[in-house]
Amino acid sequence: MNATGYDAMVGQTPRPQSPCDEAGPQQRAVGWGAVREMLAWKWSPLEIAATLKRTYPDDSSRHVFYETIYNAI
Repeated sequence: MNATGYDAMVGQTPRPQSPCDEAGPQQRAVGWGAVREMLAWKWSPLEIAATLKRTYPDDSSRHVFYETIYNAI
């Protein structure tokens, strides 16, 4: 009998709910604290992504795609 998607999923480690909640090395590089602060200022994810890219043009580890921010919130 074939396993359903749910059956295959049971027993797997759940993914973190949000990159903002789970601060691994990659999230610390982006600076999710700064992203959270800009979100508190009512900035859009598109504005945040553009600002990070403009502020750190030579440091791609601090760039974040706006869809990543949308997925985090």
